[in-house]
Amino acid sequence: MVRERMIDTCTQIMDNEDHHIVLAVSHAGACLQFLGAWQDPTDELKKGFPNCSVFRYEYENREFTLMEVFRPIF
Repeated sequence: MVRERMIDTCTQIMDNEDHHIVLAVSHAGACLQFLGAWQDPTDELKKGFPNCSVFRYEYENREFTLMEVFRPIF
């Protein structure tokens, strides 16, 4: 259910004409569910998701593509 809500909400936001760059904030579990909708998350999961990680996606043709993950070093 989390995955479906994340996909629905993010897709609705990105489909608005004036939403080209968007920041969405969530917790690691929801981020992992969202990523899993678009690709196998295994490789990224092995690298870990420390607090304050940032996932950068591109959105095209109603699909999200993970471009990179910023993992802060504390």
